[in-house]
Amino acid sequence: KMLLVALVYFACAYFSRLVNLPDYYNLFTGLPAGLAFVTFVIWGPRLWQFIWISAFAADLLHYVNQVHDAESIAINIITAFFTASGAITQALIGAYLAKPFVKNANKILNIVETTAFLCRAGPIACLISTTINTFVLYQFHELQDNAIIMITWMSGYTLDILGILLLAPVIFYTQSYMRIGNGWRRRIVIVTTSLFGTAALLLAGLCLFNHNEARNSRIIFEEK
Repeated sequence: KMLLVALVYFACAYFSRLVNLPDYYNLFTGLPAGLAFVTFVIWGPRLWQFIWISAFAADLLHYVNQVHDAESIAINIITAFFTASGAITQALIGAYLAKPFVKNANKILNIVETTAFLCRAGPIACLISTTINTFVLYQFHELQDNAIIMITWMSGYTLDILGILLLAPVIFYTQSYMRIGNGWRRRIVIVTTSLFGTAALLLAGLCLFNHNEARNSRIIFEEK
């Protein structure tokens, strides 16, 4: 089980970056965040070493084309280390914050408590990984323009939340204590629909934000 989870996470983390979409709109890059979160909620934190190794390997391979000498090798290793550590820390904290809600099926399977659940697991926890990633890119990969820094941070933050929103229903369908009482299927469908609807709104907001930032940057460039 541990090896399978690690392989699935590695494949998700590595191949999501190969999708031919701009990084700011590549919804697949948020799936590893959701997968790690769901893994820790379902099986607990005991798998963190395997997920970390998978994240580290995926990040190491992602920047392998930038390796030319000893210095670039060191930068690649440092980048992969901090990126993987940020992703795992985020998922562990998100799972810890969400655990009290997930354990109570009567609470989690309604819109109000699901909102509280998401505010803990998503917006709060997802501040960690994107902040670390943006800082690493700023320090080691020449991410200097303020507008690009903001777009990078906001995109990473939003996409990680989207990953959690899209994969969170796996928790509801796989945990037996969720499937209790009358109408549990209907409750799960309603909650899942609300999650996907929220994800669609977030993605639309991200597109508008990035479009506006790109337009502002173009105007500033033309004025110069």
